[in-house]
Amino acid sequence: MTADKAGEGDVAINVPRKNANDLYLSNIMACLGTHRQVFSEIDNVTDPKIISSTRECIIAILDDVIRKDLLNAFEVALSEVYSVKGLDNTQKGHLIVRVCQNAVGEVYSFLDEYIGLSRINITVPVYVAPPEQQEGKEDGDSDPYSEEEDASVDPETQPGAKEL
Repeated sequence: MTADKAGEGDVAINVPRKNANDLYLSNIMACLGTHRQVFSEIDNVTDPKIISSTRECIIAILDDVIRKDLLNAFEVALSEVYSVKGLDNTQKGHLIVRVCQNAVGEVYSFLDEYIGLSRINITVPVYVAPPEQQEGKEDGDSDPYSEEEDASVDPETQPGAKEL
């Protein structure tokens, strides 16, 4: 519990949220890794470990609404596969594998949306003041950021060489 959510009688342990997010991320990634291992070690597509390891990944989602919605959708999809007539157990097993893979894909999607696994860090461009605005600039000092072209750098072959 963080300090901003501590109520009367609660003890605030003042654990930074960043550490909690990192711990949660490492735990759920370990769960997803175990799920991949289960998939790689199954003997056939009707192995019940496929379903239980998928449920473990879904249960690891901390957001109650998302977890319950995904569990419900997973159970509905499994029920639909079980109710299909005319398929043998192996054919149903292949469909169950697909349902499990889709559910785990939703877990990854949750991680990306709420934790930002695929987001790109963006940095702002660096501004260099023109020589006349730079403090302490003496006449005759060379300016490494001058607008004059450097003969050793060809802007045609090195894009961005003149931009800084």
